[in-house]
Amino acid sequence: GEEILQIRAGAKDIDGSNAAYGAQIVAEAAGAWDDVTHSPTDFKVNLSSNTDFLTTRFFVSASGDTGIGTSTPDSKLHVYNSTSANLKLQTGGDSTLVIDSGNASNSIINLKRNNSNKWNILNNNSSDVLNINSNTGTAITIEQDGDVGIGSGTPIAKLDVAGKIAITAEASTPSQ
Repeated sequence: GEEILQIRAGAKDIDGSNAAYGAQIVAEAAGAWDDVTHSPTDFKVNLSSNTDFLTTRFFVSASGDTGIGTSTPDSKLHVYNSTSANLKLQTGGDSTLVIDSGNASNSIINLKRNNSNKWNILNNNSSDVLNINSNTGTAITIEQDGDVGIGSGTPIAKLDVAGKIAITAEASTPSQ
């Protein structure tokens, strides 16, 4: 897009050569800048270090998608790091993570590897049960009354196992 704003901060070598920018804030028009409609812009913050020059660290697209570590976010918040993407919520008191999907939708946490679904934790909106699903189907179901199904999507007792059960004897008596 067309660059419409640029703010740079940094320093030069002592002799005045080799300008090195430490930070750069850039706003770009999503397409050609239109003086009449003032089309929405992408916004990015670039930072540099001794090893990389003005890498985009924070990016907000014209549609409102936000990228941290990526300039191509594909959701409202997209965090990327080539080695690990950690997300930390910290407070001096209680911490709460809320996933509220609304009235007619499921709340889902997807666990993927190489962008392929492996597991998900799902609160089913139609039955209000909690399912832990693998990529082959429901592995564990927990109902509101505490009934747990392993391999069973509709447990009929406190513990309902669909399949074989193996119990290994302990070598010693457990302490109470």
